[in-house]
Amino acid sequence: MINRFLLIFALVTFFCCQKEDFQNNLAETILGNWNIEEGGNFFFEKDSFSASLGCNTFFGEIKITDETINFFLIASTKIGCTDQLRQLEEQFVLLLENSTLIFNIDENLAKLYNSERELIFTLYRK
Repeated sequence: MINRFLLIFALVTFFCCQKEDFQNNLAETILGNWNIEEGGNFFFEKDSFSASLGCNTFFGEIKITDETINFFLIASTKIGCTDQLRQLEEQFVLLLENSTLIFNIDENLAKLYNSERELIFTLYRK
């Protein structure tokens, strides 16, 4: 009876730790440099990010938990851009500011979704 209990305890502990390690590894895989499919790039660090769509550079703080990224305290450089690019950058900031995006990764491809599971960004690594 004691052997059976020890076996069950060991299996439960093993699988719980595996799930936690998997979630931690998943969050770590989003770190680093990513190209945005529509143009531009993201760079994710443990607690911060930077991004560019081709004109200004955006940067701010993030919190990565499980499969989500929370963006906050976003700032940017203030280089003069074309009106079209300036409007795109304004929409970009509005999309990220104080938002939570859900991500999933398949090797060198990452997809970021809003809370309604609508695809927002497709990212890739070379």
